[in-house]
Amino acid sequence: NQGGAVVHAPTKASAAYMLGLVLQSEHALLSDLGTALRDLEPTCAVLAAQRTDRNDTIVPELRRVNTAMSESLDEGPVFTDLGRKFHDALVRGCGNATMMAVVGSLEALWSSHEQRWAERSAASGDYPSIAERKAVLKTHTALTDAIELGDSDRARRIATRHLADAQTYVLSESATQRIVATSSHAMARNRDWRP
Repeated sequence: NQGGAVVHAPTKASAAYMLGLVLQSEHALLSDLGTALRDLEPTCAVLAAQRTDRNDTIVPELRRVNTAMSESLDEGPVFTDLGRKFHDALVRGCGNATMMAVVGSLEALWSSHEQRWAERSAASGDYPSIAERKAVLKTHTALTDAIELGDSDRARRIATRHLADAQTYVLSESATQRIVATSSHAMARNRDWRP
């Protein structure tokens, strides 16, 4: 019986943590992360709309999350967490392994900051109104519809506009906040990561 090191394949959560450490060491701002996501995530929406198997893969998953969001309109932080799951599903469903790894890591970093914002906003009574939550859900539904129809141009336009709108909540409070790496264990617990 011989001993030795056991090597585990890296997970997306550990990749996000390592990227977070790099960005943290470079004093990158949260607004910088937001800009990267606004540029890259719409490409994931385009790729998802171009998948020939989209109606068997990504669309049902997005619809499940949208349904859960509609049932959680009264629960601010839960609604935000489900919204992040929608974006995670969109990235995972794009079908391009490189985009899934890179944008998925950026999503994980953003998600940890957004969840902290949601909890603070809910505790202080400043969380967005039910009407604003319904508008977010309506946009997620329109994006899902565009992907289902294979309309990649519309999917890109909706995703781009939605990300700019949605990020204003977090960035209005902390645009100049620096990125803080969250442990890969915490990310794995909070996100539906698939190795």
